[in-house]
Amino acid sequence: MIPLGPGPIPLTSAELRDRLADGLRRTLAPQSAAGFPVDADLVSAQAVAFFRVDITGVDISRAHDVTPRGITQTDAATLESLTVTGLPAMVRGLPVTLTADAANVPFTWVRVGDDLWVNPEDGGDQTLPASAHIVASVEAGQLEQFLRAEIEQRVTERGFKLKGFTMDVVAEGPRGVSVRAEATVGKSILSAKVTVTGRAIIDESMTLVLSDIELSSGNPVVSAVIGQVSSRLAPWNDRRIDLASYTFAGARLQHVAVSVDSSVRVAASFGS
Repeated sequence: MIPLGPGPIPLTSAELRDRLADGLRRTLAPQSAAGFPVDADLVSAQAVAFFRVDITGVDISRAHDVTPRGITQTDAATLESLTVTGLPAMVRGLPVTLTADAANVPFTWVRVGDDLWVNPEDGGDQTLPASAHIVASVEAGQLEQFLRAEIEQRVTERGFKLKGFTMDVVAEGPRGVSVRAEATVGKSILSAKVTVTGRAIIDESMTLVLSDIELSSGNPVVSAVIGQVSSRLAPWNDRRIDLASYTFAGARLQHVAVSVDSSVRVAASFGS
């Protein structure tokens, strides 16, 4: 839910825009206090023509959902057009380019005491079904730098030093990727290579299949150190996740496309 603060349902587009901007700052919890562009067109209490937000440059690592207690009143409405843009947005320091467009999104004005909230609904009695298209991408080089920093932090915590890191991401058909990463770690005179592999493929039924997930090293000392991590990864091998069961505003995931070149790009479409 997005908090709009105390007061009734907005009466003007300007009021809705300002209160949504404040509520999104609370929900996204950006690292910087600087604002971001928000625009809205209120038609009536039952309809919002559009809502647009540009989170370019905003760090959304601390974004969180808040569900208030003590709901006293709800009023149904529809958002005809939703646009979210991040060119890019930041996730834990990783630049992620994001564009999302949705249509006919049902929501409710939720009253909790004196406060008003906006709650996107998962479906509803709509004449026109909801739909959405989302595209997210990250440059392969930036993804490698991000993972290197993450691994280096964890290696250092275990008393090792990261001496080298390489990563390859390869497309597996139109809806999958395989990843192979090699890290060279050292401690005192010890130096060894650690290899991480994994494959994620979405089949035609929109089922995500994870396989070939392995963390290994040819050095027995290093193998013993990473053994606990390997045991945690093992249950994920051959894991199947039904993505078709995921919905957005009642619209189910219908199509996913994955491509890999200088960037890793994922596009998803939801519909009825």
